[in-house]
Amino acid sequence: MKKLYCKDCKRVIEHTPKLTAILEGTMVCEGCSVQNHYCTLLKLDDPFFFKSSTAIKFIEFNDDGTFKEKHHTPAVGRSLIMSPFNDFFTWQTSDITEVIDESEDYVKFSTGNSLYELYYTDEYKTKKDD
Repeated sequence: MKKLYCKDCKRVIEHTPKLTAILEGTMVCEGCSVQNHYCTLLKLDDPFFFKSSTAIKFIEFNDDGTFKEKHHTPAVGRSLIMSPFNDFFTWQTSDITEVIDESEDYVKFSTGNSLYELYYTDEYKTKKDD
């Protein structure tokens, strides 16, 4: 079973496959049956930190700090940015210093000052594969 962070239950739970959710590319909490359309970012050293967005990107910068390239996957030296992708983005991390654990629906990584867990939705996984 896939893992899912439920914003209503406020914990990591198992994903329950339901036909309507599969057709919409979302995941459903087995505890409260709420569909999750968002990628969720948690900061492991801050129990009150919770960020979610419909899309994410990993961005790379040039040595002078200007934008270089966007990616769908995490890697050392890239920064996570959460939608919307404009001046009012939800959250941006500092550069990733280590990718600790990664699966198709989850990544755990550290930056210079924080340890994060990111839970992908099925919808994002499809976009990531493109």
